[in-house]
Amino acid sequence: MFNGLNKTVIGASHIAAGTVCQDWSAVRIKDNYSIAIVADGHGSKKHFRSDIGSKAAVHAVCDTIENLCANMQLFESAFIKNPPDVIKKIQKRIILCWN
Repeated sequence: MFNGLNKTVIGASHIAAGTVCQDWSAVRIKDNYSIAIVADGHGSKKHFRSDIGSKAAVHAVCDTIENLCANMQLFESAFIKNPPDVIKKIQKRIILCWN
């Protein structure tokens, strides 16, 4: 059994500058695995949608990994056979999910 928690907070420099928290994090706990994801936003007024992007990125990664792990035996088997190929597929799925 896994346990986990996460907390995303706005930093003092963002408060002083009047910008929103541009970071995001998430934890998903399952019976046989856990996912912990952190996205660090750009941290400036110039990148004013960074808070949306970091949240979308975290959700895209969590959803992608969760979908891949739905069949853990298949995922583990593929990863053992060819880790770079699995990583490349994960990257492509994250990008598809993110867009």
